[in-house]
Amino acid sequence: RRHAAHHSGDSDGGRGRHESTHAEAGDRAAAHAHAKGHAPRSEGKARESKARHEERHAAAAAAGLADNSSCNCLATKMILLPAEFPALADRFCAAFRRAVAATRPEPAWYPGMRERYEKWRESVTRAGATVEVLDAAPPKAVGALASGEHAALPFALADLGTVSADDAGRLDRAFADVAWTREEPFAPVCCILRVGGATLEAYAAAAFALADRQLWGNLSCAVYAPDAAVPLALRAAADKTLRYGAVGINTPTFLCYKPAGYWGGPRGVNSLADAQSGVGNVCNMLMLDSARSCAVVCKFDQAPPGQLPIGAWGSKLLCRLICLGWRGLLPW
Repeated sequence: RRHAAHHSGDSDGGRGRHESTHAEAGDRAAAHAHAKGHAPRSEGKARESKARHEERHAAAAAAGLADNSSCNCLATKMILLPAEFPALADRFCAAFRRAVAATRPEPAWYPGMRERYEKWRESVTRAGATVEVLDAAPPKAVGALASGEHAALPFALADLGTVSADDAGRLDRAFADVAWTREEPFAPVCCILRVGGATLEAYAAAAFALADRQLWGNLSCAVYAPDAAVPLALRAAADKTLRYGAVGINTPTFLCYKPAGYWGGPRGVNSLADAQSGVGNVCNMLMLDSARSCAVVCKFDQAPPGQLPIGAWGSKLLCRLICLGWRGLLPW
C-alpha cells in the first residue's frame, strides 16, 4: 500500500513544441533582455508560477504523510525524485521538508505505532540512510492522547541517496537492509530516493519500474509531472508498467477514491500467495466489470484539493452539512 510520489524533471522532451517563428522571436527577445541585464518578464512570471505550483504539490505530499498520524493505507511513504535534475529535486525536497516541519504531529493512537516507528528507523539506518527528525511544530493536544504512550511522534525523513534501475526495477546498488521496501510502517515516516535517468523518459521508465517491482504494495501512487509529460504516466498506468489500483497524476491519490473511481489493488495482479494491497476491489458507480484500475489527471498548475479558499474549518462544516443536513449546524 505504498504511496510513491514521482516528480518528473524538466527536459527538452518534457516541453511542448512551438512553431519555429515563435521560438526564434522568443530567443531574440530573451537575448535583448539579457543584454540589458534582466530576464523577460514572461519568463520570470513563468518561473514564479512553476515554483508556486511545485510548493503546492510538495505541500500536498506532506499532507499525505501527516494526515491521521500517517496511519492511512495511501499515506506518503516513498518519494522518488530525478537524480539528473538536481535543482528540481532539491527544490521539491526543500518544499516538502518545510511543509512537514510546519505541520503539528498528531497522537500515536494506532496500536504498535511506536514499535513500527523505531523498527523503520533501525532499518533505514542499516540501509545507509541519513535520518532527519522534524519536531519544530508543537504536537496537537487531543485530550488524554496528548501524553504517555500515545504522545505524538515527530516526523522522520530518510534520505537513501541515489540509485539507478533497469527495466525490471532492479537496483544498481545493494542495501544492507531492504525492510523499508517490503514493510508498511503505520507511522509518521517517509523515505526519499533519487533515481537516475538522463532524460525525462529514461527517468520515468526507471522510477516506474522501481515503484512497481521493488516497493511492496500497489493500492495507489501519485505522479507529479509537467503537462507535456502526462501521457508518459497515462501510458504506464494503461500498459501495466504502473500496476496500482489508483494513479493520481498531479493530484494526491485520495482524489481517486470518489464514487466513480476504482477502489482496491489492481485487478488480476494480486493473489492469495502475494496479496499486497488486496485481491478484491470495490466496484465503481459505472458498474464496469472489467475495470482493473483508475487514473485521475489534473493539470500541473491546478491547485491541489485541500488548498482551496474555504480552509479546514469550512471543509469540516461542509462535510457535516452534507452528512447530517441542518443537524450539522448543532454543536454536538
